[in-house]
Amino acid sequence: MTRLLAVGCLAIILVFCGMVAVHRGLASLYANPGKSNLEVWREEQRRVLHPDWKEIRGSLEQALSYDARNPDLLSDLGAAYEGEVAFYPVGDPAADGQRANARDNYLKALAGRPTWPHDWKALTLVKYRLGQTDAEFRQAMRNAVALGPWEPSVQYVISDIGMHHWEQFDEDTRRLVEDVMRAGMRDNPMDMVMLAHRYGMLDLVCNFGSTDEQAIKYCEQNLHR
Repeated sequence: MTRLLAVGCLAIILVFCGMVAVHRGLASLYANPGKSNLEVWREEQRRVLHPDWKEIRGSLEQALSYDARNPDLLSDLGAAYEGEVAFYPVGDPAADGQRANARDNYLKALAGRPTWPHDWKALTLVKYRLGQTDAEFRQAMRNAVALGPWEPSVQYVISDIGMHHWEQFDEDTRRLVEDVMRAGMRDNPMDMVMLAHRYGMLDLVCNFGSTDEQAIKYCEQNLHR
């Protein structure tokens, strides 16, 4: 009797695992066209027409019908919603719907992988673009920095947003951004000095110092102009 129960339980487990594998396989199959087109957009940063964005989202949504909690798919769907309105100005009401959908999908992705810094960075960015610099925005920023302080894209995005909102931030948030900029001066100094120059904050980042000769020269040539 015990052996029969064990065999029965094993059979149920095997059937369940097989169903999961089939569903994930179908999800991967349906997601592939959308993910491929999304990757092309990310790499080339080219404009994608509205029908193409609908096709990308349709592909990912169909994939999610087979693997509803897949954080990769949810994050990609967020990016597909946000990508279509990436060229709209910050706070543009015409983009709010797409950006709100992106936020919701990033949050769902983070529910499945809360230690992934790129999703926290993406959430920070979409909140910034929505004009929502609230507690959720600040927490997303802190988490992105805590979990991926060495990631170039995290350093750049947090520094960019931090410089843009510098006057509105409190001292704790400014210190957080300063730490990120300092790390950026160590890891990607030219990106950081050029970004700071754009915001009129070259004096701050140049004072962090750098061992990069090109960045040092850039500071010397542009600091007091």
